Amino acid sequence: MENQTMTKARTGSSLTACCSAKPQIDDRPLLSQELAGDLESLFKVLANRTRLRMLHTMVCCREICVTELAERLSMKPQAVSNQLQRLVDRRIVSCRRSGSNIFYKFVDPCVQILLERGLCLIQDTHNALTPALLGQGDVRPAWFNPTENASSGPEDEPDQ
Repeated sequence: MENQTMTKARTGSSLTACCSAKPQIDDRPLLSQELAGDLESLFKVLANRTRLRMLHTMVCCREICVTELAERLSMKPQAVSNQLQRLVDRRIVSCRRSGSNIFYKFVDPCVQILLERGLCLIQDTHNALTPALLGQGDVRPAWFNPTENASSGPEDEPDQ
C-alpha cells in the first residue's frame, strides 16, 4: 500500500508535503458516517467568505498579525479575532504572541491546496460555462447532466 501511495503521490512540493503519508482518496474505503460528519463540520467552518479571505491572506503572507489582517480586509480587529478563533479551534491556524501583537498562520499546507483546488474548480466551471452564457452553444462539462436525477414527468408515466 505504501508503494502504491508513493507512486500515486502527485508532483509539486506543497501537495507532496501535505499528502505524501496519507492514502489517496481513491484508495480509501467509503467514508463512515462519523468521518463524513467530521468532513462536513470542517467544510462548514471554511464555508465563510471572511474566513476564506483570511486564509488566503495568510497563505500569501505566511504569518500576519490581527491588526494588519484587519486592515487588509477592511474589518475591525475584534471581528477578525472572533473569526480567527473559530479557525484556531479547528486547528486550521495557529497563533503566537509577540509583545502586544498576536500573529496567525495556517498550520497544515493542505489548507493552501484546498484553497487552490477550490479556486481551480470555480475557474474551470466558469470557463466551461461562459461560452454557453454568451450564446455559443451548450459547452457544459461532461459530468453536468441536469436531467439525470430529475423525476419523470407525467408524459413518462405508463397508461392506466
